[in-house]
Amino acid sequence: MTAEQEPSPQADGDTANESSAIPTRQQITHANHFVPRGLLRRWSLDGTMLHVYDLLVRDERVPEWATRSIRGSAVLPDLYTLTEDGRESDATERWFATEIETPGLEASRKLITGKSTTRSDWEAVIRLYCLQLIRTPQDYFESMARWERDMPELLDRTSREALQQLEDARAEGRALETPTDPSSPFSNL
Repeated sequence: MTAEQEPSPQADGDTANESSAIPTRQQITHANHFVPRGLLRRWSLDGTMLHVYDLLVRDERVPEWATRSIRGSAVLPDLYTLTEDGRESDATERWFATEIETPGLEASRKLITGKSTTRSDWEAVIRLYCLQLIRTPQDYFESMARWERDMPELLDRTSREALQQLEDARAEGRALETPTDPSSPFSNL
């Protein structure tokens, strides 16, 4: 298919903001793709199915290569679902879709079709690429090992430093300064 014949992102569901990708506030996404469906569609001949290679084939009767739906590929249940105040939230999934996947897929389509790109297009593609690097199972396992190794000491050191700051402020009779940046996660404390 030539660039002129290629359907628009909205027509073929290439971008992350197709109606089923970004749920309404009441609808929580439980099937979380760690590779955006729009990216998977680029490897599909019909826009719905993929040929996938299973790295972990447990039985020699199971073929290494299989045909799977895009909807059921590169997906895990509740990968990004959080519980906030007793309610489920897919804010992370929605943020990925609106802030990284949609702009990244739209910009990468420009690259693929040879259209002119801007600096912000390249930045969007880089953000999408970086997100894909950290969404892999390999990165998850490496991160968990790093966190298990580093977090106890980090939490201990941070607690000691915070306690020292509190004690110093009390001894000097001064209040601790609060963050003034409204985007700080600590601004509402």
